[in-house]
Amino acid sequence: MAELLGRLLRSPQGAIGLAIIALVLIAVLFGPWLAPLDPFAISPLQRYRPPGPVNLLGTDHLGRDLLSRILHGASATVAMAMVATLAGTAAGALSARLPPISAAASTSSRCAPLTPSWRFLAF
Repeated sequence: MAELLGRLLRSPQGAIGLAIIALVLIAVLFGPWLAPLDPFAISPLQRYRPPGPVNLLGTDHLGRDLLSRILHGASATVAMAMVATLAGTAAGALSARLPPISAAASTSSRCAPLTPSWRFLAF
């Protein structure tokens, strides 16, 4: 692991990639505490504000601070992405262990044979 980390840090692309991953992890772990304002506070008078000193990324249609909302929602988004990645990996690993389906086994005697114009759909 140390060798891989050293190889990544030697190349500019690896160092930039690790920096981006580190920033995302910091936002995920400490986002709710780093958020400058309440992400759920509605302020109708602050609707559609451009980025400025108070709202660094501006506000949305309800006057909520976008930076605070992004930092607060990052943990749920990354957690959902991790669950989806693990589920996809598990499904792929399990499907690789299944026996292959042959063309003869997948066609049923009850099914009509495919006409020549539809043969491209048969896998």
